[in-house]
Parts: sequence; C-alpha cells; structure tokens
Amino acid sequence: MLDISLLRCTFVMIAANVTGWGSASDMAGASDVKTAQIMCANSREMVTFVRLTKKDYVMTIEEQVNEGIKEAMKAHDKIRLEALRNIKKVILEAKTKPGAGGRIDDAACIKIIQNLAKQSAESAAVYKEHGRTELYEQETGQLAVLNTFLPEQLTDEQLTQALRDIVAKVGASSAKDMGKVMGIATKELAGRADGKAISSKVKELLG
Repeated sequence: MLDISLLRCTFVMIAANVTGWGSASDMAGASDVKTAQIMCANSREMVTFVRLTKKDYVMTIEEQVNEGIKEAMKAHDKIRLEALRNIKKVILEAKTKPGAGGRIDDAACIKIIQNLAKQSAESAAVYKEHGRTELYEQETGQLAVLNTFLPEQLTDEQLTQALRDIVAKVGASSAKDMGKVMGIATKELAGRADGKAISSKVKELLG
C-alpha cells in the first residue's frame, strides 16, 4: 500500500478529506466499504481510498460526548446534559494544557471520566448521608451517565485471577518483584480496576 503521506499530489488528499474519503491503510480488513481509485498526476501511482459507512466508523470518546450533548439538548435531559458538559469541560482543559497540542486520546478521556465518576460517587454519598434526596438523585443520575463511558469494572475474583496470571507471566515470587508486576498490571488493567485495589491485591499475592 502506498504511503499517502509521501505523495506530493496535495489536491488528491484535499479532495479525499473534503468528500469523506480516507486512506485504505486506515481501514485494512474493513467490511462494507465503498472504494475509489485515483491516479496521482505527479507520481503516476494509483492511490486507493475508502469511504466509510456509518457502521464502520467508531467515534472517539470526545466525539461521543459532543454527540451526546446534542442529543441531550434535543431531549431536554438536564441530568445527562450536565454530566456530558462536565466531561467536555475537563477534556477541553486537558487539550489546552501546554504540550497537549490540542489533542486527547481515549485513554486520557477514560482517566478524566474515572476521576469525575469518583468525585460524583463521593458527592452522592455525602448527599445521602445528610438526607439531601434531590441532590443525591441528581448526582447518581450523572454518575450513571459517566459510567456509560467506562470499561466494565473487574470483580474481586476477576482481578485476583488477572493478577495471578500476570504474576505467573513475569515469574514473580516475592515482594521484590512487585515493581515488575505493577508495571504490567497497571497497563493491562487500566480503566478496569482501581490502582489502589491492584496494588493491595499484588501485595497480598506476593506476600
């Protein structure tokens, strides 16, 4: 497959972007796509583009949030709208930090939403403790929205088994190996288990 980034035929690339065509290399193995071939005048290479259908395109979390805001506004869903706007606010703050380059990936978005969910759960607990039923219901409603963006959390049994597998994989046998286990565990279980829970369980397994 020709590396499109090396082509000098800028007009072809611009046309592709405007009409919704993307590099075929980005959609290797995709199904139900329409293809078009364009002859590049400068390089005389045949460039293949694919046009994605809606079912082929997977939105980023940021895009899902923006789309959700539009839907919540149309539905006059105040709780969902507030939750989504809170996510968007923090995402924008992260994107505009020095060095961020105005971009953010899904992994970073998940971390943001996890923090928001944790704060929301804590607030809900306080409201419940003080009998603030209305505020409690609003907070739990927003928490439910936040949770729709997060990976399913591992149960205690699932976490234990996952960590046992990692311990076996790295050949860990004592507390001295905790760093090696944690290095892999935090990556493989990111978003599916709390960092403190992972650390506590690793200590338990390694003695």
